[in-house]
Amino acid sequence: MEEILDIFNDKLEIIGQDTRTNVHKKGLLHQVVHCWAIEDSKDGRFVYMQQRAEFKDFPLLFDIAVGGHIDAGEIVEDAMLREIKEEIGLDLKLQDLKYEGTIVRDTSSGDFLDKEICRIFTYTSHKAIKFNPGIEVKKMIKIREKEFIDVFLNKKEGLYIINLDDNSEEYKTKKDFCMFGREYETILKNRQ
Repeated sequence: MEEILDIFNDKLEIIGQDTRTNVHKKGLLHQVVHCWAIEDSKDGRFVYMQQRAEFKDFPLLFDIAVGGHIDAGEIVEDAMLREIKEEIGLDLKLQDLKYEGTIVRDTSSGDFLDKEICRIFTYTSHKAIKFNPGIEVKKMIKIREKEFIDVFLNKKEGLYIINLDDNSEEYKTKKDFCMFGREYETILKNRQ
């Protein structure tokens, strides 16, 4: 059964519901949750990201640790905890998260119309995080926070990712990442 999502007007008021397919076909404003996973440990500060599975929209690009749609009538916090469990396999409580705010954005690309109200959270751990990714995630990586800031705030072209499977490092450029500039700026500026 296809997901049913609440749709909103420009005043962020619910005006009805529609299927996920129609929401993206018609460019209807809808809600999503995002969670940034951050390590702040004796080994340094890192941003964790997922590599999206081949069958997802924006296949194989690196993206925030968790992102997903909020079902019609679902409470934002419940959706966030559900998506964290589904995508990266962590069983967190609301008090483990920090609410960072809301961004309204349009990340439409071609025929995929994506107008979202993003409810943004962070999860910070003082040790390395052990993930158990679901089927929507190809793999998890981490990036040194300084390199992440250099690329997404200071306009450098590339950085090294650390593969969590084997701790190997690979050089990647901006084209390998989903480009959610305003959100990157919000989270990173709050961390500096």
